[in-house]
Amino acid sequence: MGNTNSTRVSHDIGSEPNLFRGDRLKQIIDDLGEEDSGSGFSELIKTGVFTNTIIVWTDSGKTQKRTETTFTRIGVFMSSIVKQIYDVDGVSVIATSTATFTRDGQNFVVDATVLNTRP
Repeated sequence: MGNTNSTRVSHDIGSEPNLFRGDRLKQIIDDLGEEDSGSGFSELIKTGVFTNTIIVWTDSGKTQKRTETTFTRIGVFMSSIVKQIYDVDGVSVIATSTATFTRDGQNFVVDATVLNTRP
């Protein structure tokens, strides 16, 4: 999560011992889960029956974003998911996770490529 964490995150990755990769990964996953599980207001943006975007705001006034997740489809099949995590002010993107799916001729997922970036 970098040298400075959002004030919403209760774990300080920079000061935790880095002895076991699994412990560090678990802590990062816990932090991302905390970002989504805190109080806030979720907005679902749909086209027909499909949800295209989920925006989690800090409150129902929709002034500060916490996360924005965008789903891209080819027909009815998911082709990618992009999740952007915002800073404590809800203005700047501090991390982006992108999952891109490769499908076979029968539309089964044969590969998922995940890329995490931090500006």
